[in-house]
Amino acid sequence: MSEDTITSAICDSSLLEKGRWENKCRLALLEWIKTADFQEKRLKASRLIPFLILHFLGDRISEEGKVRGPRLEESLVHLEDLIIATRSGIGRKFYRDHLNHLIRVALLANAIASKQKSYDSDSKLNQLVLACLFHDIAYPLSESRTIIEQAFRAMESCYKALTFPQVPYSYMIRKVTNLQKQLQTLPGFETEDFATALDQFAHNIIGGIEFLDYTEDAATFIPVLEAIVFHDSSFRNEVRPELSPFLATLIIADELQDWGRPIPFQEEALIPEIGDLTISENIVSGTLDYRRKSSLSPFRQAMSKLRNLRRLKLDAWKLTVNLRMGLPDYKTIDLCELEQCIMKLLHNASDLPELPSDPGQQVFMERYYGIKVSQETHSKVKAAILQEKLIESSPITRFDTLVNPPRTEFILLDKSIGSMRELILKAEKGDRFHLIVVGDQDAPVELYGVGDNRGRQIAEFLAEELRIFNRLVSAHRLKEENKGFFPQLGEYFLPPDLIRERLGSLCSELKDLAFVDSLRDIRRAMSEDGLFIIDRSSA
Repeated sequence: MSEDTITSAICDSSLLEKGRWENKCRLALLEWIKTADFQEKRLKASRLIPFLILHFLGDRISEEGKVRGPRLEESLVHLEDLIIATRSGIGRKFYRDHLNHLIRVALLANAIASKQKSYDSDSKLNQLVLACLFHDIAYPLSESRTIIEQAFRAMESCYKALTFPQVPYSYMIRKVTNLQKQLQTLPGFETEDFATALDQFAHNIIGGIEFLDYTEDAATFIPVLEAIVFHDSSFRNEVRPELSPFLATLIIADELQDWGRPIPFQEEALIPEIGDLTISENIVSGTLDYRRKSSLSPFRQAMSKLRNLRRLKLDAWKLTVNLRMGLPDYKTIDLCELEQCIMKLLHNASDLPELPSDPGQQVFMERYYGIKVSQETHSKVKAAILQEKLIESSPITRFDTLVNPPRTEFILLDKSIGSMRELILKAEKGDRFHLIVVGDQDAPVELYGVGDNRGRQIAEFLAEELRIFNRLVSAHRLKEENKGFFPQLGEYFLPPDLIRERLGSLCSELKDLAFVDSLRDIRRAMSEDGLFIIDRSSA
């Protein structure tokens, strides 16, 4: 048993002791906790989850549930194997364990709820655990189209004897109707976000449909159904624990549970434990350390967690929630060098490349920079260049720029903050969640991505600067070789050594600029939603 496995087991065991469990369930959980081998632990999790579901449903389980539960027990681990093989193996997309995650969320949620006066019966705790076990259980079904289509595409790329049809995909209408009927009994139920999630075949919607199949007594389990369906950050509705205790507790536990989750094809977890864990009636706090060498992006995690946790209004519980996130090292880049290069490369206004009007080039640009530049942004950049005020006009100037290539992160950090060592997601005594950067000073901040209006404006400006720089360097090189420029090729990217060589031939003072080595890292991060802006909060 590795040191990390022991650490995770100690963390899980501590949560088990902090919660309230029937002895039968406690023994089953303890057997899972003591399992050292990761693959064997996944297999035991796939059997433990249906066992706990059937146990907590008791005599309110449906005939369908009695049949399907044992089938789930035998198939759950293999269904996740399909996701791992296609999403991570063939598709090379990020995916982490969800089977052990379901159990750890249940352990954490039970421990938190056991300290709250509103959970005044074992029945309420049991229903909370049901919500935890079902909240991500439908991932295989949600991913089923991707699983099948990626498998087909992979086979078609390697073999030519067969062709594969488009996969039809639809809900059983009566089940969707039943789900909506049950949810409409909730106060404030809004159909817009629900309809969007339904169209996307979201795992939480499918999980709710599946849960209803397991019970004949849906009216009793409406709060459980609410937690399963609305736990995801795609929903924006406010969540109050006095009205929706299962949903509030599940959101907290789900967002704090990041330990003991290896990525596919690795046996060791990226984060072995939640450190400094405190759970009481008035506080839930812990530390997740992202400093280990890995591909896990702390800022992607922070943005997702903050989006969901900010739905909570915890004043009725007077609860302080405090999650610290230890940050890895980041490499600093001076992007003023980029803007200086652009100005030096432009001998006259006619060299300034216009924004491409061809749809194919626009798609190309969006693919390579992660964003489509508007004509308005292009005009702003163009005007700043022609007025020789690009650096003064750039919204990037007041930020330090940092990259972490293994995590595909590109960070713009408000210069007044200085360095950063930790992030803190905190809600104090019922306040809304806010974000703090710990470094040279503790600074309340806002975190933006390209999906936010503020982040989009900055990302567009930077993408346009990069586009102009790449076109200028490439065009100069191609003109020298008498090939002209090929607009149908879109952006023409040169490797760093050739860019440096080209810059040096144009102006000797440009040949050793350090930012050139990070251009690919910046572009890759932007194209994979890895641009994050940390701005000092005005609150």
